[in-house]
Amino acid sequence: MTDSHKQGWVRLHRKIADNDLWFLEPFTKAQAWIDLFLNANHKDSSFSVRGNIIFVKRGQIGWSELTMVKRWSWSRGKVRRYLGMLETRQQIIQHKTPLTTIITILNYEDHQSDRTTDSTTERQQKDSRRYTNKNVKNVKNDKNVKEEILGDKSPEEFSSKEYIEQVIKDKKPHISLIGKYFKTKQVDFPSLKAARAELVRWTKDASVLAEYPEERINQTFALVSEKFKEEWNLSTIRKYIA
Repeated sequence: MTDSHKQGWVRLHRKIADNDLWFLEPFTKAQAWIDLFLNANHKDSSFSVRGNIIFVKRGQIGWSELTMVKRWSWSRGKVRRYLGMLETRQQIIQHKTPLTTIITILNYEDHQSDRTTDSTTERQQKDSRRYTNKNVKNVKNDKNVKEEILGDKSPEEFSSKEYIEQVIKDKKPHISLIGKYFKTKQVDFPSLKAARAELVRWTKDASVLAEYPEERINQTFALVSEKFKEEWNLSTIRKYIA
């Protein structure tokens, strides 16, 4: 797929959820994310729960955990962990009441704006170029992120455990920190390509964290892992270490 195919956006009609295939199997995490968009309010409105009026704004959805359990064919624990993960990633905000849960999809307008003019597309392309230019220096400086760690290992030779140990031994503090993060989270990568992609993904956060004393980093790791259980990452560490 060319880069041009990754630009802009496509419309999905809400009727897609009327197709039998939509509920054929338990939802994936990606499908659940799309389902939230399909069912979020496109304009301010309200509904009644046991005689109480609940007001819901554009970009919000009023669903109880039980609703999502039944709709997605998940356990209640999985629903809670998933929503917690989305909140940690700053994709949603939850407002829980005794009657229901109001979920606000952050940046809803960026995904669902009715404006489809060339100026909107141009703005998206500029934002993408700005983000790329800002991070290209870090990626170039971390050549070992893509090429040197485990070298030219073939997929058959790849081992998540071995890869993580090599990352931990890296001379660059922020790369070593990513390795410790992977080990703490007990990450099991499906392939060497996926492992390298994740390493590149966390270089920016790790570069900021590497400026702090190791003892403070370890204390924050322990604090955040206890507070958020499995739903935390290096971005969460950045938030709580300051």
